[in-house]
Amino acid sequence: MNKTARTLTALATLAVLSLSSSLAQGSRPVVVSSGCEVKGAFDRFTSLLGPTRFSSAANWSGYQNADWTPPRGYRHVTWDGVDKKFTDYNYIPNDYFNTSLKQGLLYSTKGNGFRVSSDVYGYLNPSYKQLYKPYSGYNLFSPLYSNVLDVSFETPGYKGDRARVHGFGTVFADVDKANVTRMEFFDEGGYSLGLWYAEPCDYGHSFLGVYFADRWVSKVRIWLGDKPMDAYQ
Repeated sequence: MNKTARTLTALATLAVLSLSSSLAQGSRPVVVSSGCEVKGAFDRFTSLLGPTRFSSAANWSGYQNADWTPPRGYRHVTWDGVDKKFTDYNYIPNDYFNTSLKQGLLYSTKGNGFRVSSDVYGYLNPSYKQLYKPYSGYNLFSPLYSNVLDVSFETPGYKGDRARVHGFGTVFADVDKANVTRMEFFDEGGYSLGLWYAEPCDYGHSFLGVYFADRWVSKVRIWLGDKPMDAYQ
């Protein structure tokens, strides 16, 4: 088997932030990246986003009011709260993280769909058990039969109400090649705000997050290694 980074272990941070920032207008994006030393990188990144970790859509209950200001903070999405009926052999709905779990996250792929696995996809290919391990809890998340996914955003708890963020980061499993696993950020008009690569950490975890003080992000495209997760790799 050709070993490469294919599994997204934790979509670590989703943030909807206020426009206020200590960084100057026109400043360059802040990139936080680390191979193997994930916790420190994750903490540095969330400190950019704001002091509060939001856990439910209740924080956005007044967002339709004219004088409402978005709270400054972040959302941390993990796979361990996913209903067991969407774990392992069944595909998880693309809007699960803003319907069943109201976190404001959508994802899409040209592959067959997405699965959350409690055994590092060993049921799909036994060799994966030698390559991947969860970052937190027990579950992993990945598209199947494609190594590319798009992430977009909605107001938490309000299906169909498209939203924007200032920052996004994620944890990857088994990034063993440099300049392969990567994320590209896009604004509302589809203009690319830049592309960044995850640092390698063979058999371990890597973190990559990008924060824009004065730009809005509407979509993030993620490439997981150079081959899709499937039964034949």
